[in-house]
Amino acid sequence: MSQSNDRPFVSVVIPAHNEGGRIDACLNALLAQNYYAAGFEIIVVNNQSSDDTASRAQGYPVTVIHESRMGPASARNAGIQAARGDIIALVDADCVPSDSWLRELLAGIEDPETGCFVGEIIPLHPAHTLAQYIHDRRLICQMRLLMQAPPVAATGNIAYRKTVFGTIGLFDNDFITGEDNDLFWRLVKSDRFRIRYNPQAVVAHAHPSRLLLFACRCFREGIGLARFRWKHREDFPRRFTSRAFVLADFLRTLAGLALYPYRVLHGVRKHKYSLTKAVTYPLLDKIVSLTRLAGIWHEYTRIARMPAPLTTPCMNNGRTPTTRSSTFIFDDQLVMDIHKAPLLWNADSKMQERVRDELSLLGQSLNVLFPDSSILLTGSLFAGEGQISHEPNDTLLQSDYDLFVVTPHARHAIPLLARRKLDTLPIMKLSYSTRVTVGVIWTSLLVHRMTTLGGAVIAGNTNICKLLPYLPAPRGFSTLLQAYRQLTMSPLFPDQYSALCARALVRAAKALLFSEKQDRPRREWIGLSSIDGVREEIKHWKPVLGAELVELIVKSADYILGRDGDGPQLRYHNRYCHGVREIASRVPLPHKDILIIKQFLWRLQRGQTGLPCFASARYLIEGLQALAESWTGKGHDPVCLYSAMKIAQQLTTGLDIGMNGELLDIYRSVQHTLAGIACFNPHQFCYPRRPGDHS
Repeated sequence: MSQSNDRPFVSVVIPAHNEGGRIDACLNALLAQNYYAAGFEIIVVNNQSSDDTASRAQGYPVTVIHESRMGPASARNAGIQAARGDIIALVDADCVPSDSWLRELLAGIEDPETGCFVGEIIPLHPAHTLAQYIHDRRLICQMRLLMQAPPVAATGNIAYRKTVFGTIGLFDNDFITGEDNDLFWRLVKSDRFRIRYNPQAVVAHAHPSRLLLFACRCFREGIGLARFRWKHREDFPRRFTSRAFVLADFLRTLAGLALYPYRVLHGVRKHKYSLTKAVTYPLLDKIVSLTRLAGIWHEYTRIARMPAPLTTPCMNNGRTPTTRSSTFIFDDQLVMDIHKAPLLWNADSKMQERVRDELSLLGQSLNVLFPDSSILLTGSLFAGEGQISHEPNDTLLQSDYDLFVVTPHARHAIPLLARRKLDTLPIMKLSYSTRVTVGVIWTSLLVHRMTTLGGAVIAGNTNICKLLPYLPAPRGFSTLLQAYRQLTMSPLFPDQYSALCARALVRAAKALLFSEKQDRPRREWIGLSSIDGVREEIKHWKPVLGAELVELIVKSADYILGRDGDGPQLRYHNRYCHGVREIASRVPLPHKDILIIKQFLWRLQRGQTGLPCFASARYLIEGLQALAESWTGKGHDPVCLYSAMKIAQQLTTGLDIGMNGELLDIYRSVQHTLAGIACFNPHQFCYPRRPGDHS
């Protein structure tokens, strides 16, 4: 490869503590890089090693410095301060970079706004059982770390511009481990630099080879995770820093051992694991969870009631990071005067009054059915974006009445009892075109951040307003499933295709934005209740999603709000499916247990018993995506439709879901099943039902 002198000078920093047996492989690999010869330096930071780490490193053409304060954060900070390069590349002493690592890692360095470069980590000895497990479960996979909430990245394969440290500070010396997560999260929150991930920039990491070492590593990770959550506790819901929730999670994980025989059989039959892998992987899953939770508990016990967040050393304290702002301003209300609120954007005063009177009647009726409760209005009417349509003989309301009842009485939130109460609502007095959706939530679930809620109080007790400002953003995954329901339903109703598909695209964008703002307070996410809010916020994702997809979402939002432009067209359906898939790949997925519980409750509602399929959330998304892509301009794609049907059948083992007949009938049946499981909510009830409703 030709050498060019316009590449930046790079300083590769390697912290090392008792790495005498592995430092040679790391240094030999670095010296063999095909980055141009005079373009980088190697700095080894000897962190109080008691073996021959320092003497071995001194036998290479590298700079060796000594740091007396123990810890990887202190060692890396010493290396950064001694570095001469404009780029600081970080790698661990137990890693072996590929020959093209540095060149691939810094591809795209020409963009001055990119401040962080992330590469991938693979196992150095993949044949070992523990190494295979860590790789298969993606425990140290940079892509997984970047996509989780909050996004983080490991320092085993990463590079920063030196100006980044001048903006956000150095590594926090108070961290025993997890200092890399803290630094990366501060980078994300600063919103000053772009982040570039390149899976071709690979380093091989020596994963633990003994179970005891692996368990100790997981325990230390738990300590680092606890300190990270404590330091940034304003960015997380209260349960993340509560020992009571850690204990509950610990007990739940222990109780999960009862399912061990089933998971072994599931691994053999479903994943085609070898018997050794099927037996060891579930046990290792429990070891990882329990040791991490033990580490979290240990650290919370030590730093409980800490008066203030930890401090961070900074190279330039005179600069403050800027925050991203939106030109859209949402007028948030905790209590809404229903008789004055602008609920509809395209209706005359007569229609406004009719909707206000009906909502007032519903609020009063719900308050009688559920004493001491708070009645909240959510959805498009809360955002002032309700719509009507003009039919030849009537004016119809197109927006649903989305209401939530927050009750302090646990018995009122039991689905069966709530359904009986709601069946007495005066629904028949409403327009036949209006659907009323009522959710019933126990107040304690909101108090402990186990669920969340937007909207404003329109009737009943207003004490809930003290809690609303601190509730975290809704989970993006739930919103994504709703987007898939509308996307897969849209081909079934050609006359409504544009509206349904446009809403699917906007809702998918909302899911991504909710994931970005997960666990943030209400003031940071409530604007996404508005389509205009989603329209403005998604524009900031152009560098990630691409200008074409973002423009498609913006046009869809404009179409929904009645502005200029045509809506999505059926002949471009595959294009919209690809866009939703691109967004779905960036939305964090929930734990498998949540989907299992949802499947079980869905079966009970249908009068069926038996164990549900132990499928992951990714499996359900794959089924919905295959179903959406099975509809083409020339008809159905049998291959995609068969894939979706197979997933639907596995999710409904033992149930007759009627997947026979013509392709259109099969599509309709699969859509009804997958969307029904995906959007099922036992605490939410709809009156009357419309095509595609599955609640």
